[in-house]
Amino acid sequence: MNSTVQHVPTITNATARAIVNAAIEAAEQTDQKFTVAVVDAAGHMSAFARMDGTALLTIQIAQDKAYAAAVSGMPTNQWHEFIKDDAPLTMGAPTGIDRLVPFGGGIPINIDGHTVGGIGVSGGHWSDDIKIAEAGISFVCTPPMARSTEKDLFSVLGRVVVLVADTDAALAFYRGVLGFTVLHDQTTGDYRYLHLGLPGQEPVGLWLMTATTDRERELIGRQCGGQPLLVLYTADLDQVSEQLRDHGVRVWNEREDSDSRSLHFADLHGNVIIAAQLTGPSA
Repeated sequence: MNSTVQHVPTITNATARAIVNAAIEAAEQTDQKFTVAVVDAAGHMSAFARMDGTALLTIQIAQDKAYAAAVSGMPTNQWHEFIKDDAPLTMGAPTGIDRLVPFGGGIPINIDGHTVGGIGVSGGHWSDDIKIAEAGISFVCTPPMARSTEKDLFSVLGRVVVLVADTDAALAFYRGVLGFTVLHDQTTGDYRYLHLGLPGQEPVGLWLMTATTDRERELIGRQCGGQPLLVLYTADLDQVSEQLRDHGVRVWNEREDSDSRSLHFADLHGNVIIAAQLTGPSA
């Protein structure tokens, strides 16, 4: 049955406030003052902060940057490149599109493939505003790290970098075959931040990083010298084996030990991955 209601994913206020706090924390490490605004998917204000001494003009600019990024799904700095060579757009877009800001500092907030809001920052040069905005959205594209204690130097493993030649192809494999979900997918300038995770295990994930140098391209599929890059645990190894074979993925080195069963396979770039099922008393 076709539904007459569309449910649009949007950012929660708690997450919006956390993003603002992360951005302000980054701003406090500089010698500049910034205003930060976060809006939801519809462009409505959700969280806001203005550092003491920040120019009043930044209030409106930050809000407009957040709005423009959220409703267009595009970082505001990309608007200049988008319209500069098109005379009608150059003349009409900045004045004809309500609240459009064609310079940096506004970034859409993307979670699991959906634009759920936008962040806008004003107070410095637009390139500085971008850095503070990126620090803010790092709250949702990297796990919220707990403060280190004297006992624990680190609190959680965050991202494992996997060099790839084609992010779209890698995404299709890890999401379509292995069931990973998109934690963050953001393009800033020419660089794409693509982070994947397993459902329910979002603090730990993969960062599919496009190789951009000859040396990096040489390492694709060989980051570990032929040894396994990842170990993925499952409750049903037989289901994993069937899923892989159904997608034409070669499986080898199937073995059964006293406390586990495992198999080897490789992603489309040749990275070796172990799938393992614990069978011992601790399983």
